[in-house]
Amino acid sequence: MADGVRRRVRRPGAGGRGSGAVGGIPDGHGEGAGGHVGGRGVPAAALGGGAAHGAGAFARRVPARVPVEGWRAAPHALQGARRNAGVAAGVVRHAGHGAVLASLPPGQWTYAWIRDGAYAVAAMATLGMQSDARDALSYYLNADSGRFQHWRELEPYSMPPYIITLTRYHGFGVEETDFNEAGPNIEFDGFGLFLWALRHYERTTGDTTLVDQTWPTVSTKVGDALVALINPVTGLIRPDSSIWETHWKGRQRSWTYTSLTAARGLCDAAELAQRVGDTERAQRYRQAGESLRRAMAEQLTDRNFALASNLEELRKGRGYWDAAVFDAFAFELFDPAGKIAQATYHGLDLRLSSPAGAGWQRNDDRYDHPDGADLSPWGGEYDSAEWVIVSLRGAMAKRMGGDVARADRVLKWVTDQSLKNYLAVAETYDELNGTYKYNTPMAGFGAGAYALALDHRAAGVSDPACGAYFDESTLTKPPDAGTGTLDAGTQQPDAGPQTPDAGTSSDSGADVGGGGCNATGPGAVALWVTMAFAGLAMALRRRGA
Repeated sequence: MADGVRRRVRRPGAGGRGSGAVGGIPDGHGEGAGGHVGGRGVPAAALGGGAAHGAGAFARRVPARVPVEGWRAAPHALQGARRNAGVAAGVVRHAGHGAVLASLPPGQWTYAWIRDGAYAVAAMATLGMQSDARDALSYYLNADSGRFQHWRELEPYSMPPYIITLTRYHGFGVEETDFNEAGPNIEFDGFGLFLWALRHYERTTGDTTLVDQTWPTVSTKVGDALVALINPVTGLIRPDSSIWETHWKGRQRSWTYTSLTAARGLCDAAELAQRVGDTERAQRYRQAGESLRRAMAEQLTDRNFALASNLEELRKGRGYWDAAVFDAFAFELFDPAGKIAQATYHGLDLRLSSPAGAGWQRNDDRYDHPDGADLSPWGGEYDSAEWVIVSLRGAMAKRMGGDVARADRVLKWVTDQSLKNYLAVAETYDELNGTYKYNTPMAGFGAGAYALALDHRAAGVSDPACGAYFDESTLTKPPDAGTGTLDAGTQQPDAGPQTPDAGTSSDSGADVGGGGCNATGPGAVALWVTMAFAGLAMALRRRGA
Protein backbone atom coordinates (compact mmCIF):
# COMPACT_ATOMS: atom_id res chain seq x y z
CA MET A 1 0.00 0.00 0.00
CA ALA A 2 1.08 3.60 -0.46
CA ASP A 3 1.74 4.14 3.24
CA GLY A 4 3.99 1.11 3.46
CA VAL A 5 1.81 -0.60 6.04
CA ARG A 6 0.41 -3.99 5.12
CA ARG A 7 -2.87 -5.12 6.55
CA ARG A 8 -3.59 -8.76 7.19
CA VAL A 9 -7.27 -9.54 6.83
CA ARG A 10 -8.03 -13.24 7.00
CA ARG A 11 -11.07 -14.35 5.10
CA PRO A 12 -13.41 -17.26 5.59
CA GLY A 13 -14.71 -19.17 2.59
CA ALA A 14 -16.16 -16.59 0.23
CA GLY A 15 -19.74 -16.49 -0.92
CA GLY A 16 -21.58 -16.51 2.40
CA ARG A 17 -20.86 -15.48 5.95
CA GLY A 18 -21.82 -18.71 7.69
CA SER A 19 -19.61 -21.66 8.51
CA GLY A 20 -18.52 -23.70 5.52
CA ALA A 21 -19.55 -21.18 2.87
CA VAL A 22 -17.96 -21.64 -0.52
CA GLY A 23 -17.85 -19.61 -3.67
CA GLY A 24 -15.82 -16.97 -5.45
CA ILE A 25 -14.61 -13.55 -4.45
CA PRO A 26 -17.44 -11.01 -4.86
CA ASP A 27 -17.76 -10.14 -8.50
CA GLY A 28 -18.11 -6.40 -8.17
CA HIS A 29 -21.88 -6.09 -8.12
CA GLY A 30 -21.67 -4.46 -4.73
CA GLU A 31 -18.19 -3.00 -4.81
CA GLY A 32 -17.18 -0.01 -2.67
CA ALA A 33 -19.54 2.93 -2.84
CA GLY A 34 -18.24 6.36 -2.03
CA GLY A 35 -19.79 9.41 -0.49
CA HIS A 36 -18.60 11.96 2.05
CA VAL A 37 -20.20 12.49 5.43
CA GLY A 38 -18.62 15.24 7.46
CA GLY A 39 -19.00 16.59 10.96
CA ARG A 40 -20.70 13.56 12.48
CA GLY A 41 -17.75 11.58 13.76
CA VAL A 42 -16.13 8.25 13.00
CA PRO A 43 -19.21 5.98 12.86
CA ALA A 44 -21.00 8.47 10.62
CA ALA A 45 -18.08 8.63 8.23
CA ALA A 46 -17.83 4.86 8.09
CA LEU A 47 -21.56 4.43 7.54
CA GLY A 48 -21.65 7.12 4.88
CA GLY A 49 -18.74 5.51 3.10
CA GLY A 50 -20.70 2.28 2.80
CA ALA A 51 -23.83 3.89 1.38
CA ALA A 52 -24.64 4.47 -2.26
CA HIS A 53 -25.13 8.18 -2.98
CA GLY A 54 -26.51 10.15 -5.88
CA ALA A 55 -29.56 9.54 -8.00
CA GLY A 56 -29.28 5.97 -9.17
CA ALA A 57 -25.57 5.85 -8.43
CA PHE A 58 -23.79 2.85 -6.96
CA ALA A 59 -20.43 1.17 -7.11
CA ARG A 60 -18.17 4.20 -7.23
CA ARG A 61 -20.86 6.37 -8.78
CA VAL A 62 -21.36 4.28 -11.89
CA PRO A 63 -23.74 6.11 -14.29
CA ALA A 64 -27.37 5.08 -13.95
CA ARG A 65 -27.93 4.90 -17.72
CA VAL A 66 -25.65 3.02 -20.10
CA PRO A 67 -26.30 2.76 -23.85
CA VAL A 68 -26.37 -0.81 -25.12
CA GLU A 69 -23.65 -0.15 -27.66
CA GLY A 70 -21.33 0.81 -24.83
CA TRP A 71 -22.16 -2.23 -22.74
CA ARG A 72 -18.91 -4.11 -23.18
CA ALA A 73 -16.97 -1.04 -22.13
CA ALA A 74 -19.12 -0.46 -19.06
CA PRO A 75 -17.87 -1.39 -15.59
CA HIS A 76 -18.32 -5.05 -14.72
CA ALA A 77 -20.63 -4.05 -11.85
CA LEU A 78 -23.32 -3.08 -14.35
CA GLN A 79 -23.66 -6.60 -15.73
CA GLY A 80 -26.17 -7.54 -13.04
CA ALA A 81 -28.40 -4.52 -13.61
CA ARG A 82 -32.08 -5.12 -14.27
CA ARG A 83 -34.05 -3.55 -17.10
CA ASN A 84 -36.87 -1.50 -15.66
CA ALA A 85 -40.29 -1.53 -17.25
CA GLY A 86 -41.02 1.64 -19.17
CA VAL A 87 -37.40 2.48 -19.87
CA ALA A 88 -36.58 3.36 -23.44
CA ALA A 89 -35.01 0.57 -25.47
CA GLY A 90 -31.26 0.52 -25.25
CA VAL A 91 -31.04 1.90 -21.71
CA VAL A 92 -30.20 -0.04 -18.53
CA ARG A 93 -31.19 1.28 -15.11
CA HIS A 94 -30.44 0.11 -11.60
CA ALA A 95 -31.92 0.87 -8.19
CA GLY A 96 -28.84 1.04 -6.00
CA HIS A 97 -29.46 4.42 -4.42
CA GLY A 98 -29.45 4.14 -0.63
CA ALA A 99 -27.92 0.67 -0.35
CA VAL A 100 -25.60 0.13 2.61
CA LEU A 101 -22.87 -2.41 2.07
CA ALA A 102 -21.88 -4.79 4.83
CA SER A 103 -18.20 -3.91 4.39
CA LEU A 104 -15.88 -1.98 2.15
CA PRO A 105 -12.68 -3.34 0.60
CA PRO A 106 -10.42 -4.91 1.70
CA GLY A 107 -13.37 -6.61 3.43
CA GLN A 108 -15.05 -9.06 1.10
CA TRP A 109 -18.67 -8.50 2.16
CA THR A 110 -19.37 -5.86 -0.49
CA TYR A 111 -23.05 -6.75 -0.65
CA ALA A 112 -26.09 -5.09 0.90
CA TRP A 113 -27.25 -7.47 3.64
CA ILE A 114 -30.54 -6.45 5.22
CA ARG A 115 -29.28 -7.57 8.63
CA ASP A 116 -26.20 -5.32 8.57
CA GLY A 117 -28.27 -2.62 6.93
CA ALA A 118 -30.85 -2.55 9.70
CA TYR A 119 -28.24 -1.80 12.37
CA ALA A 120 -26.71 0.78 10.03
CA VAL A 121 -30.07 2.48 9.43
CA ALA A 122 -30.76 2.72 13.15
CA ALA A 123 -27.28 4.17 13.73
CA MET A 124 -27.62 6.72 10.92
CA ALA A 125 -30.96 7.87 12.30
CA THR A 126 -29.40 8.12 15.76
CA LEU A 127 -26.49 10.18 14.43
CA GLY A 128 -28.78 12.65 12.64
CA MET A 129 -28.13 11.23 9.16
CA GLN A 130 -31.85 11.32 8.38
CA SER A 131 -31.69 11.42 4.60
CA ASP A 132 -29.17 8.55 4.48
CA ALA A 133 -31.31 6.44 6.79
CA ARG A 134 -34.46 7.16 4.79
CA ASP A 135 -32.71 6.35 1.53
CA ALA A 136 -31.57 3.00 2.93
CA LEU A 137 -35.08 2.07 4.09
CA SER A 138 -36.48 3.10 0.71
CA TYR A 139 -33.87 0.97 -1.03
CA TYR A 140 -35.25 -2.16 0.67
CA LEU A 141 -38.82 -1.25 -0.22
CA ASN A 142 -37.98 -0.52 -3.87
CA ALA A 143 -35.71 -3.49 -4.48
CA ASP A 144 -36.36 -6.31 -6.94
CA SER A 145 -37.24 -8.78 -4.21
CA GLY A 146 -39.67 -11.59 -3.49
CA ARG A 147 -37.76 -13.69 -6.01
CA PHE A 148 -37.52 -16.85 -3.89
CA GLN A 149 -41.17 -17.18 -2.91
CA HIS A 150 -41.75 -20.31 -4.97
CA TRP A 151 -38.44 -22.04 -4.40
CA ARG A 152 -38.62 -25.74 -3.64
CA GLU A 153 -37.01 -25.22 -0.22
CA LEU A 154 -39.91 -23.00 0.83
CA GLU A 155 -42.77 -25.10 -0.50
CA PRO A 156 -43.59 -26.58 2.96
CA TYR A 157 -43.96 -23.04 4.30
CA SER A 158 -46.45 -21.78 1.71
CA MET A 159 -44.22 -18.73 1.55
CA PRO A 160 -46.28 -15.54 1.35
CA PRO A 161 -45.44 -12.61 -0.94
CA TYR A 162 -42.61 -10.58 0.58
CA ILE A 163 -40.42 -7.56 -0.17
CA ILE A 164 -37.45 -7.83 2.23
CA THR A 165 -34.68 -10.07 0.93
CA LEU A 166 -34.21 -13.51 2.40
CA THR A 167 -30.45 -12.98 2.37
CA ARG A 168 -28.92 -9.91 0.69
CA TYR A 169 -28.91 -7.71 -2.42
CA HIS A 170 -26.57 -7.08 -5.27
CA GLY A 171 -25.79 -3.39 -5.52
CA PHE A 172 -28.44 -2.73 -8.12
CA GLY A 173 -31.28 -3.60 -5.78
CA VAL A 174 -31.69 -7.22 -6.84
CA GLU A 175 -32.32 -9.90 -4.22
CA GLU A 176 -29.55 -12.48 -4.12
CA THR A 177 -28.39 -15.41 -2.04
CA ASP A 178 -25.45 -17.81 -2.05
CA PHE A 179 -25.08 -21.58 -2.13
CA ASN A 180 -22.79 -24.31 -0.94
CA GLU A 181 -23.07 -28.09 -0.72
CA ALA A 182 -25.91 -27.61 1.78
CA GLY A 183 -27.97 -25.47 -0.57
CA PRO A 184 -28.94 -21.81 -0.30
CA ASN A 185 -29.03 -19.42 2.61
CA ILE A 186 -32.65 -18.53 3.39
CA GLU A 187 -33.04 -16.14 6.30
CA PHE A 188 -36.16 -14.69 7.93
CA ASP A 189 -34.57 -12.38 10.52
CA GLY A 190 -34.46 -9.49 8.06
CA PHE A 191 -38.22 -9.00 8.25
CA GLY A 192 -38.23 -8.18 11.95
CA LEU A 193 -35.00 -6.19 11.76
CA PHE A 194 -36.44 -4.01 9.01
CA LEU A 195 -39.58 -3.28 11.06
CA TRP A 196 -37.44 -2.41 14.08
CA ALA A 197 -35.21 -0.11 12.02
CA LEU A 198 -38.25 1.53 10.40
CA ARG A 199 -39.84 2.43 13.73
CA HIS A 200 -36.47 3.44 15.19
CA TYR A 201 -36.09 5.83 12.26
CA GLU A 202 -39.56 7.30 12.76
CA ARG A 203 -39.22 7.58 16.53
CA THR A 204 -35.72 9.09 16.35
CA THR A 205 -36.18 11.54 13.48
CA GLY A 206 -39.87 12.38 13.84
CA ASP A 207 -40.38 11.75 10.11
CA THR A 208 -43.72 9.96 9.73
CA THR A 209 -44.01 10.45 5.97
CA LEU A 210 -42.07 7.34 4.95
CA VAL A 211 -44.40 4.99 6.82
CA ASP A 212 -47.44 6.96 5.70
CA GLN A 213 -46.41 6.59 2.06
CA THR A 214 -45.37 2.95 2.19
CA TRP A 215 -47.66 1.36 4.79
CA PRO A 216 -49.61 -0.77 2.26
CA THR A 217 -46.33 -2.43 1.21
CA VAL A 218 -44.82 -2.57 4.70
CA SER A 219 -47.94 -4.15 6.18
CA THR A 220 -48.73 -6.71 3.48
CA LYS A 221 -45.24 -7.74 2.40
CA VAL A 222 -43.30 -7.42 5.65
CA GLY A 223 -45.62 -7.51 8.68
CA ASP A 224 -48.21 -9.93 7.29
CA ALA A 225 -45.48 -12.09 5.73
CA LEU A 226 -43.71 -12.35 9.06
CA VAL A 227 -46.86 -13.39 10.92
CA ALA A 228 -47.43 -16.06 8.27
CA LEU A 229 -43.99 -17.53 9.03
CA ILE A 230 -44.87 -18.37 12.64
CA ASN A 231 -44.91 -22.14 13.10
CA PRO A 232 -48.30 -23.07 14.63
CA VAL A 233 -46.74 -26.09 16.34
CA THR A 234 -43.86 -24.38 18.17
CA GLY A 235 -45.07 -20.80 18.19
CA LEU A 236 -41.61 -19.81 16.90
CA ILE A 237 -40.55 -18.58 13.47
CA ARG A 238 -40.11 -21.51 11.10
CA PRO A 239 -36.60 -22.94 10.69
CA ASP A 240 -34.24 -20.85 8.56
CA SER A 241 -30.52 -20.14 8.06
CA SER A 242 -30.59 -17.04 10.31
CA ILE A 243 -27.75 -14.74 11.33
CA TRP A 244 -24.90 -17.24 11.01
CA GLU A 245 -26.09 -18.45 7.59
CA THR A 246 -26.01 -22.20 8.06
CA HIS A 247 -27.65 -22.88 4.69
CA TRP A 248 -30.34 -25.55 4.16
CA LYS A 249 -30.60 -29.34 3.63
CA GLY A 250 -31.03 -30.16 7.30
CA ARG A 251 -28.98 -27.24 8.60
CA GLN A 252 -31.97 -24.94 9.03
CA ARG A 253 -33.00 -24.46 12.64
CA SER A 254 -35.63 -22.75 14.79
CA TRP A 255 -33.15 -20.03 15.69
CA THR A 256 -33.65 -17.85 18.74
CA TYR A 257 -32.19 -14.88 16.88
CA THR A 258 -34.78 -15.11 14.12
CA SER A 259 -37.65 -15.33 16.58
CA LEU A 260 -36.35 -12.51 18.77
CA THR A 261 -35.96 -10.17 15.79
CA ALA A 262 -39.46 -11.13 14.65
CA ALA A 263 -40.94 -10.45 18.08
CA ARG A 264 -39.23 -7.08 18.33
CA GLY A 265 -40.19 -6.14 14.78
CA LEU A 266 -43.84 -7.10 15.21
CA CYS A 267 -44.07 -5.08 18.42
CA ASP A 268 -42.68 -2.09 16.52
CA ALA A 269 -44.99 -2.74 13.57
CA ALA A 270 -47.92 -2.70 15.99
CA GLU A 271 -46.92 0.82 17.07
CA LEU A 272 -46.69 1.96 13.47
CA ALA A 273 -50.03 0.37 12.61
CA GLN A 274 -51.67 2.08 15.56
CA ARG A 275 -50.35 5.46 14.47
CA VAL A 276 -51.59 5.14 10.89
CA GLY A 277 -55.02 3.98 12.09
CA ASP A 278 -54.70 0.32 11.06
CA THR A 279 -56.13 -0.92 14.36
CA GLU A 280 -56.77 -4.49 13.22
CA ARG A 281 -53.14 -5.00 12.28
CA ALA A 282 -51.96 -3.18 15.38
CA GLN A 283 -53.75 -5.73 17.54
CA ARG A 284 -52.68 -8.69 15.40
CA TYR A 285 -49.02 -7.68 15.28
CA ARG A 286 -48.89 -7.03 19.01
CA GLN A 287 -50.46 -10.37 19.83
CA ALA A 288 -48.05 -12.13 17.45
CA GLY A 289 -45.03 -10.37 18.93
CA GLU A 290 -46.04 -11.16 22.50
CA SER A 291 -46.82 -14.78 21.60
CA LEU A 292 -43.42 -15.21 19.97
CA ARG A 293 -41.75 -13.79 23.05
CA ARG A 294 -43.62 -16.20 25.32
CA ALA A 295 -42.76 -19.13 23.06
CA MET A 296 -39.10 -18.16 23.35
CA ALA A 297 -39.28 -18.04 27.13
CA GLU A 298 -41.10 -21.36 27.36
CA GLN A 299 -39.33 -23.33 24.62
CA LEU A 300 -35.90 -21.80 23.99
CA THR A 301 -34.53 -21.66 27.55
CA ASP A 302 -32.64 -24.41 29.33
CA ARG A 303 -33.23 -25.73 32.87
CA ASN A 304 -31.68 -22.56 34.30
CA PHE A 305 -33.78 -20.39 31.96
CA ALA A 306 -30.80 -19.39 29.81
CA LEU A 307 -31.69 -18.70 26.19
CA ALA A 308 -30.30 -21.28 23.77
CA SER A 309 -29.15 -20.81 20.20
CA ASN A 310 -32.00 -22.81 18.71
CA LEU A 311 -34.69 -25.32 19.57
CA GLU A 312 -33.00 -28.32 17.99
CA GLU A 313 -29.70 -28.03 19.85
CA LEU A 314 -31.50 -27.30 23.10
CA ARG A 315 -33.48 -30.52 22.74
CA LYS A 316 -30.19 -32.32 22.09
CA GLY A 317 -29.00 -30.96 25.43
CA ARG A 318 -25.61 -29.61 24.37
CA GLY A 319 -23.85 -27.17 22.04
CA TYR A 320 -26.53 -24.50 22.28
CA TRP A 321 -24.57 -21.38 23.28
CA ASP A 322 -24.84 -18.44 20.89
CA ALA A 323 -23.95 -14.80 21.64
CA ALA A 324 -26.51 -13.60 19.08
CA VAL A 325 -29.15 -14.07 21.79
CA PHE A 326 -27.75 -10.98 23.56
CA ASP A 327 -30.17 -9.09 21.33
CA ALA A 328 -33.12 -10.55 23.24
CA PHE A 329 -32.05 -8.13 25.97
CA ALA A 330 -30.52 -5.34 23.88
CA PHE A 331 -33.85 -5.24 21.99
CA GLU A 332 -35.59 -5.27 25.39
CA LEU A 333 -37.84 -8.26 24.85
CA PHE A 334 -36.85 -9.51 28.30
CA ASP A 335 -35.80 -7.66 31.42
CA PRO A 336 -31.99 -7.24 31.05
CA ALA A 337 -31.69 -7.71 34.81
CA GLY A 338 -34.23 -10.53 35.09
CA LYS A 339 -33.97 -14.26 35.60
CA ILE A 340 -33.70 -15.18 31.92
CA ALA A 341 -31.08 -12.50 31.29
CA GLN A 342 -28.87 -13.36 34.25
CA ALA A 343 -28.90 -17.07 33.43
CA THR A 344 -28.07 -16.31 29.81
CA TYR A 345 -25.25 -13.92 30.69
CA HIS A 346 -23.75 -16.48 33.05
CA GLY A 347 -23.75 -19.22 30.41
CA LEU A 348 -22.36 -16.96 27.68
CA ASP A 349 -19.64 -15.64 29.96
CA LEU A 350 -18.58 -19.17 30.85
CA ARG A 351 -18.74 -20.57 27.35
CA LEU A 352 -17.99 -17.74 24.96
CA SER A 353 -15.90 -15.03 26.63
CA SER A 354 -12.96 -14.31 24.35
CA PRO A 355 -9.63 -15.31 25.95
CA ALA A 356 -7.79 -12.35 24.37
CA GLY A 357 -10.42 -9.65 24.18
CA ALA A 358 -13.20 -8.06 26.19
CA GLY A 359 -16.09 -9.48 24.17
CA TRP A 360 -17.52 -12.81 23.13
CA GLN A 361 -17.10 -15.48 20.45
CA ARG A 362 -20.17 -15.83 18.29
CA ASN A 363 -21.09 -19.41 19.27
CA ASP A 364 -19.70 -22.75 20.44
CA ASP A 365 -19.95 -24.57 17.12
CA ARG A 366 -16.19 -24.94 16.65
CA TYR A 367 -15.71 -26.90 19.86
CA ASP A 368 -19.03 -28.58 20.61
CA HIS A 369 -18.47 -31.75 18.56
CA PRO A 370 -15.54 -33.78 19.89
CA ASP A 371 -17.50 -36.98 19.35
CA GLY A 372 -19.39 -35.87 16.27
CA ALA A 373 -22.72 -36.18 18.01
CA ASP A 374 -23.74 -32.51 17.97
CA LEU A 375 -26.02 -30.80 15.47
CA SER A 376 -23.47 -28.32 14.10
CA PRO A 377 -20.36 -30.25 13.05
CA TRP A 378 -19.51 -27.59 10.47
CA GLY A 379 -18.15 -25.15 13.09
CA GLY A 380 -14.75 -23.56 12.59
CA GLU A 381 -12.55 -20.52 13.19
CA TYR A 382 -15.25 -18.11 12.05
CA ASP A 383 -17.40 -19.30 14.94
CA SER A 384 -14.72 -19.09 17.62
CA ALA A 385 -13.52 -15.61 16.64
CA GLU A 386 -14.47 -12.69 18.86
CA TRP A 387 -17.31 -10.92 17.03
CA VAL A 388 -17.68 -7.16 17.31
CA ILE A 389 -21.44 -7.11 16.65
CA VAL A 390 -22.38 -9.57 19.41
CA SER A 391 -19.87 -7.97 21.76
CA LEU A 392 -21.35 -4.51 21.29
CA ARG A 393 -24.92 -5.80 21.62
CA GLY A 394 -23.77 -7.73 24.66
CA ALA A 395 -22.32 -4.53 26.11
CA MET A 396 -25.71 -2.86 25.79
CA ALA A 397 -27.44 -5.79 27.46
CA LYS A 398 -24.86 -5.96 30.23
CA ARG A 399 -25.15 -2.23 30.91
CA MET A 400 -28.92 -2.49 31.31
CA GLY A 401 -28.40 -5.57 33.48
CA GLY A 402 -26.12 -3.70 35.86
CA ASP A 403 -22.69 -4.93 34.73
CA VAL A 404 -21.44 -1.50 33.73
CA ALA A 405 -17.79 -2.50 34.14
CA ARG A 406 -17.98 -5.24 31.51
CA ALA A 407 -19.96 -2.98 29.17
CA ASP A 408 -17.38 -0.21 29.46
CA ARG A 409 -14.54 -2.69 29.01
CA VAL A 410 -16.04 -3.91 25.72
CA LEU A 411 -16.54 -0.37 24.42
CA LYS A 412 -13.02 0.66 25.37
CA TRP A 413 -11.60 -2.45 23.72
CA VAL A 414 -13.40 -1.79 20.42
CA THR A 415 -12.49 1.90 20.58
CA ASP A 416 -8.81 1.24 21.24
CA GLN A 417 -8.64 -1.41 18.53
CA SER A 418 -10.25 0.90 15.98
CA LEU A 419 -8.06 3.89 16.89
CA LYS A 420 -4.97 1.79 16.25
CA ASN A 421 -6.32 0.53 12.92
CA TYR A 422 -7.19 3.62 10.90
CA LEU A 423 -10.61 3.88 12.60
CA ALA A 424 -11.75 0.75 10.75
CA VAL A 425 -14.18 -1.16 12.99
CA ALA A 426 -13.54 -4.84 12.42
CA GLU A 427 -15.90 -7.74 11.95
CA THR A 428 -13.90 -10.03 14.24
CA TYR A 429 -10.80 -10.29 16.38
CA ASP A 430 -8.66 -13.37 16.80
CA GLU A 431 -9.83 -14.87 20.07
CA LEU A 432 -6.32 -15.95 21.08
CA ASN A 433 -4.29 -12.80 20.42
CA GLY A 434 -6.78 -10.03 19.70
CA THR A 435 -5.53 -9.21 16.20
CA TYR A 436 -7.94 -8.17 13.46
CA LYS A 437 -9.34 -11.20 11.67
CA TYR A 438 -11.41 -11.63 8.52
CA ASN A 439 -13.25 -8.53 7.25
CA THR A 440 -12.79 -4.82 7.87
CA PRO A 441 -14.11 -2.15 7.81
CA MET A 442 -17.66 -3.18 8.67
CA ALA A 443 -20.66 -0.83 8.45
CA GLY A 444 -23.74 -2.12 10.26
CA PHE A 445 -21.91 -4.88 12.12
CA GLY A 446 -19.10 -2.46 12.93
CA ALA A 447 -19.55 1.32 12.89
CA GLY A 448 -23.34 1.03 13.18
CA ALA A 449 -23.35 -1.23 16.21
CA TYR A 450 -20.58 0.90 17.75
CA ALA A 451 -22.58 4.12 17.36
CA LEU A 452 -25.67 2.52 18.88
CA ALA A 453 -23.65 1.28 21.85
CA LEU A 454 -22.14 4.73 22.42
CA ASP A 455 -25.54 6.38 22.21
CA HIS A 456 -26.98 3.83 24.61
CA ARG A 457 -24.23 4.58 27.12
CA ALA A 458 -24.80 8.32 26.78
CA ALA A 459 -28.60 8.47 26.64
CA GLY A 460 -29.72 5.28 28.36
CA VAL A 461 -33.17 5.48 26.77
CA SER A 462 -35.39 2.47 27.48
CA ASP A 463 -37.91 1.16 24.95
CA PRO A 464 -39.25 -2.28 26.00
CA ALA A 465 -40.81 -4.33 23.21
CA CYS A 466 -44.60 -4.06 23.12
CA GLY A 467 -44.39 -1.51 25.92
CA ALA A 468 -43.16 -3.78 28.72
CA TYR A 469 -40.71 -6.56 29.47
CA PHE A 470 -41.94 -10.14 29.48
CA ASP A 471 -43.50 -10.98 32.84
CA GLU A 472 -41.28 -13.82 34.05
CA SER A 473 -43.66 -14.62 36.90
CA THR A 474 -46.07 -16.03 34.29
CA LEU A 475 -43.66 -18.73 33.08
CA THR A 476 -45.32 -22.13 33.10
CA LYS A 477 -42.42 -24.35 32.04
CA PRO A 478 -40.80 -26.60 34.65
CA PRO A 479 -37.16 -25.78 35.53
CA ASP A 480 -35.82 -28.49 33.20
CA ALA A 481 -36.00 -28.20 29.42
CA GLY A 482 -34.58 -31.51 28.34
CA THR A 483 -32.78 -34.72 29.10
CA GLY A 484 -29.25 -33.53 28.47
CA THR A 485 -26.87 -32.35 31.16
CA LEU A 486 -26.53 -28.64 31.77
CA ASP A 487 -24.14 -27.31 29.14
CA ALA A 488 -22.47 -24.54 31.10
CA GLY A 489 -18.83 -25.39 30.59
CA THR A 490 -16.05 -25.43 33.14
CA GLN A 491 -13.95 -22.43 32.24
CA GLN A 492 -14.10 -19.17 34.13
CA PRO A 493 -15.12 -15.93 32.42
CA ASP A 494 -12.09 -14.28 30.90
CA ALA A 495 -12.43 -10.61 30.10
CA GLY A 496 -9.22 -9.48 31.71
CA PRO A 497 -6.75 -6.83 30.63
CA GLN A 498 -6.42 -6.39 26.90
CA THR A 499 -3.86 -4.68 24.70
CA PRO A 500 -5.16 -2.91 21.61
CA ASP A 501 -4.14 -4.50 18.33
CA ALA A 502 -1.47 -1.98 17.44
CA GLY A 503 1.23 -4.41 16.39
CA THR A 504 4.83 -3.96 17.47
CA SER A 505 6.66 -0.69 17.17
CA SER A 506 8.88 -0.67 14.13
CA ASP A 507 10.26 1.91 11.75
CA SER A 508 11.27 -0.61 9.11
CA GLY A 509 7.93 -0.83 7.28
CA ALA A 510 7.63 -4.47 8.28
CA ASP A 511 4.26 -6.15 8.49
CA VAL A 512 2.27 -4.93 11.48
CA GLY A 513 0.11 -7.69 12.88
CA GLY A 514 -3.61 -7.93 13.07
CA GLY A 515 -4.62 -5.82 10.13
CA GLY A 516 -3.45 -2.72 11.97
CA CYS A 517 -0.76 -0.12 12.03
CA ASN A 518 1.50 0.49 14.97
CA ALA A 519 0.92 3.42 17.27
CA THR A 520 4.23 5.08 16.43
CA GLY A 521 4.21 4.48 12.71
CA PRO A 522 2.19 5.84 9.78
CA GLY A 523 -1.08 5.03 11.48
CA ALA A 524 -0.41 6.94 14.69
CA VAL A 525 -3.47 8.71 16.08
CA ALA A 526 -3.48 12.17 14.55
CA LEU A 527 -5.45 15.38 14.94
CA TRP A 528 -8.13 14.28 12.50
CA VAL A 529 -8.86 11.22 14.65
CA THR A 530 -9.43 13.43 17.69
CA MET A 531 -11.65 15.76 15.66
CA ALA A 532 -13.69 12.84 14.32
CA PHE A 533 -14.48 11.51 17.78
CA ALA A 534 -15.25 15.06 18.91
CA GLY A 535 -17.77 15.20 16.08
CA LEU A 536 -19.47 12.06 17.38
CA ALA A 537 -19.62 13.54 20.87
CA MET A 538 -21.20 16.71 19.50
CA ALA A 539 -23.80 14.68 17.59
CA LEU A 540 -24.75 12.82 20.74
CA ARG A 541 -24.96 16.05 22.75
CA ARG A 542 -27.23 17.59 20.11
CA ARG A 543 -29.57 14.68 20.69
CA GLY A 544 -29.72 15.59 24.36
CA ALA A 545 -27.56 12.65 25.47
